[in-house]
Amino acid sequence: MDKNRITLIGHLGTEILIKNIEKDGGEPRPVASFRFAVNSPFDDSAAWFSIECWGGLAEVVKKLNLHKGSRLYIEGKLVPEKDSGGPRAWIAEEGDKAGMAQSTFLVWADEIIVLDNKKID
Repeated sequence: MDKNRITLIGHLGTEILIKNIEKDGGEPRPVASFRFAVNSPFDDSAAWFSIECWGGLAEVVKKLNLHKGSRLYIEGKLVPEKDSGGPRAWIAEEGDKAGMAQSTFLVWADEIIVLDNKKID
């Protein structure tokens, strides 16, 4: 049996963007997208993921009113880039990482649990 599941615990790295996407001529569906950082326990580095939540989960994420820095548990499916079959990769053009290879992974989330102890706005 094949299985594609990923479990992440980390922090919201950007504010959440909510938009409606029309797919295959059907009704527009909400999608929530954001960047997510999982810090390394060994050094100061972090693995970065692009997270997308579709449909009902996007609506729930919107209602939670999460903000950058919120600690989350995320489960979902790792989605490879269509062209390469791997993570999205590019060369940084600006800042202190200019000229360095960068990459990110896309995860379609199907479960999100807020781990913050504080009350969410």
